[in-house]
Amino acid sequence: MMLGEVTRLSPPLVPVLVYAPLLAGAVAWNLSIGLRPWEWPAHLAAGLFLWTLIEYLMHRWIFHGSVLPVKTRDGLHLAHHVAPTAPEKIVAKPWFSLSIATGIWAILFAVLRSAPLASLTMTGVILGYLSYEFVHYGVHTRPGEVGGLRWWRRNHFYHHFQEPARAFGVTSPIWDFVFRTTKALPVPPAIAGERGELPGDSYTAHGRKPLV
Repeated sequence: MMLGEVTRLSPPLVPVLVYAPLLAGAVAWNLSIGLRPWEWPAHLAAGLFLWTLIEYLMHRWIFHGSVLPVKTRDGLHLAHHVAPTAPEKIVAKPWFSLSIATGIWAILFAVLRSAPLASLTMTGVILGYLSYEFVHYGVHTRPGEVGGLRWWRRNHFYHHFQEPARAFGVTSPIWDFVFRTTKALPVPPAIAGERGELPGDSYTAHGRKPLV
């Protein structure tokens, strides 16, 4: 597949193409060493759970915090708040996600003392990340309730259009509950409308603009 064809793909498919060979390699590696049956679901589930924490920490303290230089932070994430429907600002750039993935794998290797097991746990993390990209892209590009994304859409649009210092979890609200950054107040019925949509569900509703 030529580079031009890749760039014409739906944006969430790009990270799938990037990570599919790595996931296949991790599975093949662990098949070759003969894991015990319980180790497969244990490491994959641990990786998926770890992703929910990574997603929260990065969104809150890196993308909305002061860890990165302002210009870098704005380019990586806050530009997405300014133009939330722009496809190129929804899905993470492969160079960025790969650099983060490499660092996470190194930490897992240091903890588990096993490259194959670190790779298997990382498979769970990457599956969580890919799920995030599809959910996040769907929330911002699919109209109304298409795709069964109502809860994710309402929760994420609260972050975008009402309180950017809350609702950092995109695929899961677990860590918003732990760190007490869930929605502060219910959406007033007069604003929510008959379908229970948040202001900005159509990006032009009520003439509101996304918060930065």
